[in-house]
Amino acid sequence: MEFSELQEIIRSEVASQAHLASIRRYNHAMIDDLNNVCPLADRTMLDVGASVHAYALEAALTKGVRRYEGVDLGIERHWKTPRVEFVGDAGNVGRLTRMNAGRLEFADEAFDCILTISTFEHFLDPAGVLVEMHRVLRPGGVALVTFEPVWTASYGHHLHHLGAIGKRVPDWGHLYLTETQMRAALATQPWPDDGPLDVEQAIRWIYHGGEINRFDIRRLKEVFRCSPLEIVWMCDLPDEDTGHKRTIAEYLTRLVPFSTDELMTKGLSLLLRKGPGPSPGVAGST
Repeated sequence: MEFSELQEIIRSEVASQAHLASIRRYNHAMIDDLNNVCPLADRTMLDVGASVHAYALEAALTKGVRRYEGVDLGIERHWKTPRVEFVGDAGNVGRLTRMNAGRLEFADEAFDCILTISTFEHFLDPAGVLVEMHRVLRPGGVALVTFEPVWTASYGHHLHHLGAIGKRVPDWGHLYLTETQMRAALATQPWPDDGPLDVEQAIRWIYHGGEINRFDIRRLKEVFRCSPLEIVWMCDLPDEDTGHKRTIAEYLTRLVPFSTDELMTKGLSLLLRKGPGPSPGVAGST
């Protein structure tokens, strides 16, 4: 498919579904951030957990990426095919492929840079994914990683994406309530009649669902510190301190083995590098 055709699809999609505009903007902003540390023109780029709507692909090809490979398990559900390719006017290529991040089907040292957005809270083996990222990244290449919410965040249960249902779960309730206690807490509130999950399904999602890894912020930081990739920087993403959230977090330190700051950390942003040293053209090189 021609890149111009994809752009028409995206414009139509965003026009008909207003909530997608913010997702598109966020993907474009992350491509801008990656471009700032590793100029993307004529580069090969891997996107682990790519936007199935191709928003990051769109921005990357606009920046002049020579080859963009986006992998995600949801590609086939969106495009009705496990692999779709888009070709730009300059012959640059962007592909979306259904692929497991823990078993990347690419040759060693195939990419100049890697992007991964909102995925590391889902990987059941994040350490294994980092090993694969290291394998396919060229020496001196960089990986920009950002993700949220982690399990120890106020909404780390990940039901926030279901709107009204997520608002029924008490902040950090998944950390200090048993399943029985959670069921009792949810029973005191009206449940959306048209919600995609009923109460029992929501409880199964929180405590047993396979969509999230339930790694706390401390454990995730250790995973990155122990990975074969060098950490250039690692920044906490602070939760929104709305209402009395920090006061609640301070109280919860009596019930759970985490500090207030750890409970108020919703995710991480990291820049990783494969040694030895940065490659020519990477910002910060000497």
